[in-house]
Amino acid sequence: MNSQRKRRQMIEQGQLSARFIPSQGRADEMSGSGSLFARDLPLGILPYARSASQGQFGARLKPSGADEAAIVGLLNQSSRRGTDLYRGLQKFLEGTTGVLARFGECAYEVVWDSDAEGEEKAPRLVPLAPGRSVRIPGNYFQHVPAEARQSNGHRGAYIRIPTAKIFRVTLPRRFGGPRKMRRMMRDLSSGSSPTNLPLSVTTGRVSQTGYDYALHQLACDIKTERLTRDWGTISSLFRIKGTTEYFLFARRLAWSLAQCEIREHLVAEVNRLLGELGFESSIELYGLTGSGEIRLAIDRLQRGEIDVASAMKLTQAS
Repeated sequence: MNSQRKRRQMIEQGQLSARFIPSQGRADEMSGSGSLFARDLPLGILPYARSASQGQFGARLKPSGADEAAIVGLLNQSSRRGTDLYRGLQKFLEGTTGVLARFGECAYEVVWDSDAEGEEKAPRLVPLAPGRSVRIPGNYFQHVPAEARQSNGHRGAYIRIPTAKIFRVTLPRRFGGPRKMRRMMRDLSSGSSPTNLPLSVTTGRVSQTGYDYALHQLACDIKTERLTRDWGTISSLFRIKGTTEYFLFARRLAWSLAQCEIREHLVAEVNRLLGELGFESSIELYGLTGSGEIRLAIDRLQRGEIDVASAMKLTQAS
């Protein structure tokens, strides 16, 4: 209770973080397989809400109560009207996973909304712009680039935010930390891209003769699979020449498993935050394939106990 009270007091200070758009140069660094990975990982992290409305799967509060509107408002930063729990959670998971795919970590500031009379409303999550940050015990320092300081009137390069106001999430442990993730994304965006062809020293253009482009493409595909060995095959990529059908579908299952593990991890982190903020309810997903089921299907497929069609059915509602 003391930790909840302390966090509540910190949150009531109002928003401390700066809102700005990261420099365009950093976004341009991502290309090739790196951009495909960052684009595809959030897609399908939760099945589309239209299918959820049919009642086959969805999200609910456990125990059910009057907290749903406040929890939806906490998760859905852009609009709180006409959004149910499932759609609010879907929007949050897709946005957070998109940042995790690029940087390996995602941070929010928890701010308590109040009206003009100062009456209490509900907490909300304000996303912090991805970028440099410094963390020391008790404090989180957000770096504000020079161009953002000039436009927003900030004097210092860093803004101190108490850690009680920060909700920071990272990837599940088996994928490694933020540094490993950023290194993988750099490698995917450089050597694994088929656009990185050798240039002629004299003309500055791609040589038209004496170079095997098919072999270059194959080498890029192989490197991409090696870099994403813990993740599976990026969903928008096709079968690599020379590989078996089993390899393709086993890697597709591994990609679905990675998405499922991230979804379960983020929902657990949200529930932890809800408890710290004093909510009595937690979010529960139902009707979706769990990571344990997909992992078991991969093992059974390897042993030949089930065929590819049976294994892939699990990904249709994962």
